[in-house]
Amino acid sequence: MYWAFLDRRFERLSKIDRVGPAILSARNRSDAQRQRDANVLARVRERLAVGDALEASIAADPTVVSKKAVGRRKAK
Repeated sequence: MYWAFLDRRFERLSKIDRVGPAILSARNRSDAQRQRDANVLARVRERLAVGDALEASIAADPTVVSKKAVGRRKAK
């Protein structure tokens, strides 16, 4: 999500000197890495929109669902 943030805010952040190294690193990421970053952000937003709990594995694997989230879904 960090890299997706830097990519989305490139224009604004590139004007801030102390953020320069991070912006440069973000610009040097491959298209595949940027796409993966965007996919992670989309999955996290989807989960949060429906009230799912997040775990690190959710961002890495879209098929993973938190046990808490599953319990909450059944209760609805």
